[in-house]
Amino acid sequence: MRQFLNKSFLILYSLLLLCPTNTDRSFVVGFFLAVFTAMTTFFFTSRRYACSVLPIFLVAAPFYPALFLFFPVICYDLCLYRILPLFFLVVADFLFLITSSATDQILYILFGCITAILLEKHTSDYDQLKEQYIHTVDDQTEKNMLLSQKHEALLQKQDSEIYAATLQERNRIAREIHDNVGHMLSRAILLSGAIRTINKEESLQEPLRQLTDTLSLAMDNIRTSVHDLHDDSVNLKEVTEELTSSFTFCPITLEYDMPITVPRTIKYAFLSITKEALSNIIKHSNATAVSILMREHPALWQLVIQDNGTLQSPSATEGIGLENMKERIRKLNGTITFSCENGFSIFIAIPKNKKEESDL
Repeated sequence: MRQFLNKSFLILYSLLLLCPTNTDRSFVVGFFLAVFTAMTTFFFTSRRYACSVLPIFLVAAPFYPALFLFFPVICYDLCLYRILPLFFLVVADFLFLITSSATDQILYILFGCITAILLEKHTSDYDQLKEQYIHTVDDQTEKNMLLSQKHEALLQKQDSEIYAATLQERNRIAREIHDNVGHMLSRAILLSGAIRTINKEESLQEPLRQLTDTLSLAMDNIRTSVHDLHDDSVNLKEVTEELTSSFTFCPITLEYDMPITVPRTIKYAFLSITKEALSNIIKHSNATAVSILMREHPALWQLVIQDNGTLQSPSATEGIGLENMKERIRKLNGTITFSCENGFSIFIAIPKNKKEESDL
């Protein structure tokens, strides 16, 4: 746009030079030729095109002196496309103009040419600075995006470390409760039973029975709590990676796109189905590649297990293991689909439970 304005200004300047002269047909032809040259070099921004058009104008100038008035426009294009050798033609034309005394406006034309050169340099500097500014802004934006990604990755890593430490602490607490409190309660239950056996007083039978029942109830509650702690301490990603790393039947790939915390029911459903599926591949398939996909969607949990083998036994699609998978997914209100096209595939989708998510 700035180049268009500069060329328009130089054309107007050249038209002003026509005012003190008697215009004839040659001036009109020169004007249209200058406008044609300036506009075509503006729209066809090819240096090769400029090199083919501008010399014609410079060579024709001595034969049509009216063209000298539009030299500022030509000088602008020469600087724009860096066609420096053609400036020798400009100098030669000026020498011809001086020796022939074809016009008394040499100084005005020379001033216009110098103005054109300065305008082009100013525009080029401006465009270069603008390009540098855009490049700097792009670099800064890219750096900010990289910093944001690194910051997010760092936060996720910290969350993962905190979650792993929490799981380890849960395991430790469950183990200590089982090893210490559980054993002491078991001893107390045995002692209370022995006391009831050797007790001869009728009045103590009921209190001893209540004591034994209370200890048994406490033992059951502790056992349940320990099991819950142990269940919650299972890391779905780590266990799945252990399953895939220990699977040596054929190459296997795992694509894991799940959050750090996963509901316990989903976690154990996915793990049990994955174990059963890998076991079935070893027993019933001749697959050479297996892929596992675990992914969280906005409204559901997804598990896809695929292999490229063929079933060695027709009963492999009707086994107890697959029925157990269906039953487990049905209890979670999910859907499970088996496909035998291009290998054997298991597609599972379980809708999210708001209550489970609120408990995480």
